[in-house]
Amino acid sequence: MITILTSTLCGVVLLYYLSKLAWRLLILWRARDPISKYSRLPIPPGDFGLPVIGETLLWAVQGSRFNSTRREKYGKAFSTNFIGKTMVKVTGPEYVKQILTADYDTVTTIWPTTIQRVLGESSIANSVGIIHKQRRKTFLKAFTHAALNSYIQQMHKLAKKRMKMWAETQTTPLVYPETKEMTFDIAFQVLLGMNFKNEDERLKLFKTFDTMITNLFSLPYDFPGSGFRKALEARKVIHSLLDSHLKEKRKKVREMIDEGRAAADSSDDAVKNALHFILEYEMTQHSRKLKRADEDIVEHVIEEEDEDRMLSDIELKETTVEMLFAGYQTTSSVLTSAVINFIRSPHVFHKIEDELREFGLLSDNVDDLVGQVGTTNNETPVTAPPATENISVIIDNTIPVPRVEYLEGNSGSSEDTLNNNSGLNNNPLKFDGSQGDDDRNGPELTLELLSKMSYLEQVMKETLRIMPPILGGYRMALKTFQLGKYRIPKGWTIIYNIRDTHEAEWSEDMEFNPDRFSPENWKESRESRFRWIPFGGGSRICVGKEFARLQFKIFVIELVRTFRKLEFAKGKPPPMFAIPFLHPTDGLPVKLTRRKSSTTNDINCDAESKKLK
Repeated sequence: MITILTSTLCGVVLLYYLSKLAWRLLILWRARDPISKYSRLPIPPGDFGLPVIGETLLWAVQGSRFNSTRREKYGKAFSTNFIGKTMVKVTGPEYVKQILTADYDTVTTIWPTTIQRVLGESSIANSVGIIHKQRRKTFLKAFTHAALNSYIQQMHKLAKKRMKMWAETQTTPLVYPETKEMTFDIAFQVLLGMNFKNEDERLKLFKTFDTMITNLFSLPYDFPGSGFRKALEARKVIHSLLDSHLKEKRKKVREMIDEGRAAADSSDDAVKNALHFILEYEMTQHSRKLKRADEDIVEHVIEEEDEDRMLSDIELKETTVEMLFAGYQTTSSVLTSAVINFIRSPHVFHKIEDELREFGLLSDNVDDLVGQVGTTNNETPVTAPPATENISVIIDNTIPVPRVEYLEGNSGSSEDTLNNNSGLNNNPLKFDGSQGDDDRNGPELTLELLSKMSYLEQVMKETLRIMPPILGGYRMALKTFQLGKYRIPKGWTIIYNIRDTHEAEWSEDMEFNPDRFSPENWKESRESRFRWIPFGGGSRICVGKEFARLQFKIFVIELVRTFRKLEFAKGKPPPMFAIPFLHPTDGLPVKLTRRKSSTTNDINCDAESKKLK
């Protein structure tokens, strides 16, 4: 009996290793490219796992340790395979720079089928070559210095509304879903210039938009009740809404152009939005082309026809939805991470207070700053868990293969919980302009003022360093090319990992320390550009990165001006989940102490007063 068991075990082990060897040889045979000048270079070291499933099971078990253990074993570039998809994972500025700055004919961006279908083929993310360049050029007009400066007043007002609601409610503010709603409001009002008739209309559109975004990372199967079907149906609703809105916007922009008026010079907030700037640029360029045609400069017009043509309605709708998507959950993820770090590192919160005082944005006499709150002469010391307390982060628990399910199971249920328990559902904001218009004194926020607040900039960079909202990005090799000392075969997927790059560059020092980005410790240069990559890099660097920076700074300023103490309502940091964006699984219930007079009771938002379903 023992002999039979031993023989069977030996047979299983032998079959295991033989199957792995056969699978590896098959992959290497397929990776041959005899006509390439790089054919003699080795591919990055690694393990391709078992036939078909690759290393999927190991990744599922190890989670975030999968990358770190292989990086220690193989280096900053290693090969692997997930569900039959062979890929290379790269970490570190030298490799990331080469991937992000590669020519259009070397690598191309790739996205899951669901994202391609929902966002659309016309989106910037799904565009390539000259079309990608042209669309980036057009949409960058919405994020010029003048455009950004014109958004600040509206963004500031919406941030103040949200903080006032947090301060006045007796229920638990769940930071992640609340900041999602705030970034939604900013996206639709500041980016699109869309105003809501009432709260019901706003909440209905928010739920529709959130359904679409949440189901972007679902299985690509279109049947009733599927996540993909829900996303497609939500897309139809939003596109239908955009039809009438774009028609009105085009008419308004045309009238202003004919009158010789520019949005940046207007005092009308209704025209100070990203969509207006984009349409203004498009129509102006088109008018100039027609003028050149009238002057018989026909040859020049023909050469520029493809580059200067106006976007069609479907192209504009798809790129607009993409713009909304980019400024929604990624931003709310970062704002939530900032709150977590402020609670864990109260000294950072106090240093922000000091900088706000320096620039006249915070006064020890709170009557000078918040008319209805009162004064406080002696701030109560902040008590919070030690800064060294760990946050449990499931940081790489997603199958990094296009066209597969990202969200089903673990993350989906937490998202549903968050959406159903948003503080706004019980405490609706009124869109009558009454909230957020307090009696605060101090200088008006401008880009010039914000650029002088160096510590706030350091806080933003450090938040994005240790808790970037997305894991990384995908590329596909269009031809065999050299990466360092290795050969990347045509057709292989390349994944650059943002968090791993940050960890490796700072020797896995994940303590929250904004001073590492002080002028003495951090120099902006070509050498440092790819050490810190939360916005990506190269020709596909985030179009709206300056808009995201602006949202972060305005949110933090209002948070600190409104509250003097932040605490974890459950007494400890929440577990974090990274799919599809880094977020706390419980929504991050917090206990807040408002800036107040000594005779006013604290407004404590106790976590136990609101149960998560």
